[in-house]
Amino acid sequence: MASARDLLSRPGSPSFLEGLYGGRLDWGLIDAFPCQDAADREAGDRALAEIARFMAEWIDPETVDATGALTAGFLDELRKRGLLKLATGVESGGWGLSQYNVFRVIAEVASRSLAVALILAIDNAIGISAYLPQLAPGPLRDFVRSRVERGAVSCTADTEPQGAANTVRRTVAVATEDGAAYLITGDKVFVGNAPIADVVIISATVTEDGTDHRRLFFVDADTPGLRVHARHEFMGIKGFPNGAFTFDRVRVPREQMLLEETWSGRMTRTANLATLLGRNHLIAAPSLAFSRLGTEWSRDFAARRSIDGRTVDEYDEIQRMLASSAADTFAIDTLTRWTVLQPDIDGPVNTAFEQLAVKNIASLAAWRVLDRSMSVLGAEGYETGPSKARRGAVAVPLERLVRDARNLRISGGVDFALDYWAGRLILPRYYPEPQVADDLYDDEDLAELSTDDLTERNVEHARHTTRQAKDLGRFLLRMRAKYPAAEDLLAEERIVICVNGVVNELLTMAVVLARAATLARAGHTWPQDVADVFCTDARRRIADLWAAAEAAASGQQPDHTAVCAGLAENGRPTGVLQCLRTPAHLAAPAHLAAPAHLAAPAEGNDQ
Repeated sequence: MASARDLLSRPGSPSFLEGLYGGRLDWGLIDAFPCQDAADREAGDRALAEIARFMAEWIDPETVDATGALTAGFLDELRKRGLLKLATGVESGGWGLSQYNVFRVIAEVASRSLAVALILAIDNAIGISAYLPQLAPGPLRDFVRSRVERGAVSCTADTEPQGAANTVRRTVAVATEDGAAYLITGDKVFVGNAPIADVVIISATVTEDGTDHRRLFFVDADTPGLRVHARHEFMGIKGFPNGAFTFDRVRVPREQMLLEETWSGRMTRTANLATLLGRNHLIAAPSLAFSRLGTEWSRDFAARRSIDGRTVDEYDEIQRMLASSAADTFAIDTLTRWTVLQPDIDGPVNTAFEQLAVKNIASLAAWRVLDRSMSVLGAEGYETGPSKARRGAVAVPLERLVRDARNLRISGGVDFALDYWAGRLILPRYYPEPQVADDLYDDEDLAELSTDDLTERNVEHARHTTRQAKDLGRFLLRMRAKYPAAEDLLAEERIVICVNGVVNELLTMAVVLARAATLARAGHTWPQDVADVFCTDARRRIADLWAAAEAAASGQQPDHTAVCAGLAENGRPTGVLQCLRTPAHLAAPAHLAAPAHLAAPAEGNDQ
């Protein structure tokens, strides 16, 4: 059975991030940073212009946010215009766009409506059109092709009420007596596009020869026994169709099941590979769009607002915040270019590990940008767009973007959990036997990057990144000695999470510096200062991560377990919670107190 690392690693295709796991930065892999060729860029520009006009005509984002509904007839327009199959060839009614141009389109759409961007991203990244190139000739491919050509909306039903992190899928598919079909029974939740889907991709457990396997089934949404039993409403992304399915002995022909190699992850092999690239479209593209908007709105506000005759953008701290936001935006743009311009993990460079990392890196960077924007804009940030419009202020919808962006840190795996899952990919470099860089204990720290194209400060950042990579390898060798079994180190979740955080920062620093060097060779010097700002900020974050990792490794930290034990005992608040409850003599007057049904239960109350 293949492991997660086996699934992503390609012996014939070197991986920059996989090398970093072992303590080495292979600058040669990223020195000639990829760029979009002119013809493909022009094709993307034309698509962006057309889709921007379409969005402006059909979608008023404030109305969608207020009503929670998309414009009547909009879905039919998506089908008619082929927007659900942007990368599919024109012969099947698609646009024939490259993956990077698909990414650009989704980012453009997200700048106006995240709900619409997610509808497009789901179908184009993890929906039926994304599977079509992976399917061998036969009945399943014919089924999928026919649905793609007719413009079907699709969705992937994988998450179950018990939680997405569980490896086991309780939804089961049982073969009929004649073996011609399967009967699927179970429930799924948080399925993007569920309420509007024409085709559902269902993950289910199939027992074959006494062994459980996860399989994918491709099913028409009007199949008897398949129904949407609830529609989810979120804190943000209003108008996004998301819901829960119930499957009651849904009959699916055997040929509509995808047979593939079993591996140890929670998703099937093909679904996992589709999700890798999908994270760029579903998470990173909106993150980039939001970062651009937040930076632009902050800059414009700071230039037009003055305090005692001095514009806000003249103040040192505001300049620092604007520069950091520009640097974070540049970092998202850079990392996504690295992963999407060369998405084939079997190509000359394997970017699979980076495609996994991009979700957290992009969503957290976007969150930093919007958090700064909220501070720079002050009351105008916290105030809603319609409220600003009513009083004649510039009605930028920052409040809506903050609500929407918080979803990006959760969707596809909440940030800290994803750090832990990704951190587990590092450990095979150290267990059972360490496989680390040969020069791990060599004090030489000169980066193998074309340093002639970097400023003195950025050369130092490159050298520091190389040293940090070696420090990573040395630290993990120490952990290997302290925890002889990988399971023991995995139990130290804070260490694994912090290590992956360091890896993500080093990866982003490296690609930012590589792109800055590449652009300098083309005569563009402006990225140098932007790269310097990003790397300086990243080094501070890395220092904090190392401090947390070392504290966890040494045991020099608070007793979190004891505090948690004091929160409740046998379902009743004790210890810490009793202390945290408001003493009677400090309680609010009766007319201000919380309603009885919302108040905390009294001591001894079994409520």
